[in-house]
Amino acid sequence: MLIDNSTITGNDAGHFSGLFFGAVGKISNSTIAGNTSHVSPQGTGIFILAGTLELESTLIAANTADAGAGREPDDVGANGSSELTGANNLIFSTSTTVPADTLVGIDPLLLPLADNGGADDYPGPVRE
Repeated sequence: MLIDNSTITGNDAGHFSGLFFGAVGKISNSTIAGNTSHVSPQGTGIFILAGTLELESTLIAANTADAGAGREPDDVGANGSSELTGANNLIFSTSTTVPADTLVGIDPLLLPLADNGGADDYPGPVRE
């Protein structure tokens, strides 16, 4: 599975509300934030069951688990047989080993998605 230049946000589920990986995958230039699960922290933003997940220039933060005792940060979790590789990422909360250059525990101060302007008359892609 390849996810590129994407935002995954606003999901709410019993388990693993952001992404659940069971094989090889890659996520690049993406943001995974604002997802909620209703179990003890296991990897609400991303959970890697098996295989290798490569992260490249990806931000994972503000995902929470709420099992009834209040929200807890829960961005990345993994099964012991899985591996997380890549470079240039920011992960606020993780319960698994991350690549050496990953920024961990830094709050990116994300705000909700919003209309921040832009041209109302944008014609779209030019096709010839």
